[in-house]
Amino acid sequence: MKVVVVGAGQVGANLAGYLSQAGKQVVVIEADALKCAELEAELDVNVIKGSATQPGILKRAGLSEVDLFIAVTDSDETNMMTVYMASEYLPERATTMARIRNADYLTDTSVKRRFNIDVVIDPEALLTGKVLRILFIPGAKDVLLFEEGKVFVVALRAAAGGVLVEKPLWKLAREFEGMQIMVGAILRHSPDSKTGHKVVIPGGKDVIRAGDLVYFLATREALDSLVSLQGEDRRPARSILIGGGDALSIKLAEALSTAGYTTRVMIGDLKLAEAAADQLERAIVIQADPGELDVLETLLAEGVDTFIASCKEEALNIITAQIARKLGVSRAIVVTRDADFMRLVRAVDSDVVLNPFELAASYVLRKVHQVDVLEVNLFAGEDAEAFEFVPPANSPVLGKPLKNVKFPKGTLIAMIFRGDATIIPRGDDTIEPDDRVIVFCRSGSVQALERLFKPGFWA
Repeated sequence: MKVVVVGAGQVGANLAGYLSQAGKQVVVIEADALKCAELEAELDVNVIKGSATQPGILKRAGLSEVDLFIAVTDSDETNMMTVYMASEYLPERATTMARIRNADYLTDTSVKRRFNIDVVIDPEALLTGKVLRILFIPGAKDVLLFEEGKVFVVALRAAAGGVLVEKPLWKLAREFEGMQIMVGAILRHSPDSKTGHKVVIPGGKDVIRAGDLVYFLATREALDSLVSLQGEDRRPARSILIGGGDALSIKLAEALSTAGYTTRVMIGDLKLAEAAADQLERAIVIQADPGELDVLETLLAEGVDTFIASCKEEALNIITAQIARKLGVSRAIVVTRDADFMRLVRAVDSDVVLNPFELAASYVLRKVHQVDVLEVNLFAGEDAEAFEFVPPANSPVLGKPLKNVKFPKGTLIAMIFRGDATIIPRGDDTIEPDDRVIVFCRSGSVQALERLFKPGFWA
């Protein structure tokens, strides 16, 4: 598969890196010479220096062979125009994507048609949706959705002395019998790893240890049972303080206040604070920088149960989140825009860390798999992937007991959906035509798993 990425900012660079690691042929178009040099030094991609709004530059990318064209510069207008121009040279099979953030463009239903855009990418909206899902479930550190929102993957921190700790998973499976709950992956602290953790795609003999971040699969009906088993405080979040100062923090405040949360947002810049106050109907704007720690501490002491650190200064987000936890705030969410910083934060901090550009990568990945993918979620800092797909009708895996299929190491068939039935698979179960399957795997195992399901491959 050949992919063209226009723009090597944080979104584009992250996408190019992941797609290259996934074995795709990637071409990046970027006007900034320094960014081009950095990409060429770090990634195995073809870099073209120049503006994608110039037909000559587009033609150099070999658009006639491209399967996926993604425009993710910082300018909505540039992205829209680039896709429009590229569509003249792209084959009919190609999918086009554009990053668009302006609300006027997003609400205009004719924009996609006029500019030949198949898929709109809005990382900030994806992050806002993620925050809402996390707040919905007490104790959740991450939440992924599958089966059109009917199945949740909830990441919970395993507490010492908890009922789930130090038991082999085969034994837990018996305790989960009838609950439609299972363990899909475990993120475990590992000082020897560059990221500070390792991903365990578990088997029946594995055990959950205190401190593990455990990714549970559960149907919507089983969520209450899962929270009860984990022993989490089941009181929902109500009062939220956002330490922000940019468009993303305002978007978060608008979404959270509209959802019914008591929401306040700290914005240091006077003009931006005044503009936010005019825009936000339900949230309260406080004209103060999150770095004014005495003001922050006063606000946090006023019954806040969730603090979201979302200012542009990455280090300040960590400091303010730690202050919030020390003051007894039950949950602190750190928003980081830098992939390397995100890995560092996850290595030293046990709370929620979100990156809008990682979420954008998950969104794009639905279009690059070799099987019919319905939903994709990266997690554990892009070290692992969970996706829902429909196997090819003539796949050699169909009808075989799962215990007889040689799945790649680091993969787990987590759930099977057959009509309205949800199946927690065991060794004697099979995958049948038209089933929808959720798989957990390490990122390095994805291609091998896809080859396994392709027609003509004998498992």
